[in-house]
Amino acid sequence: MNLLKELVRRACRSVGFEPVRPGPDILFRRRSADPIERAFGLEAFLLREHLGYLFRKLGINCVLDVGA
Repeated sequence: MNLLKELVRRACRSVGFEPVRPGPDILFRRRSADPIERAFGLEAFLLREHLGYLFRKLGINCVLDVGA
């Protein structure tokens, strides 16, 4: 079974994707060159995807970051 997992992982990486397991399902995400996404991994990816969905759904086209 570990051999099969490794073969799938290598095949995905060779075409630019990486399998991650956030729960019972497997998610395939594009490998990123973004240093923040590499550091925080799946959490950064899911946050970016979720915020993108919300912005499109609610028609948000401007965000003001006022700092801490």
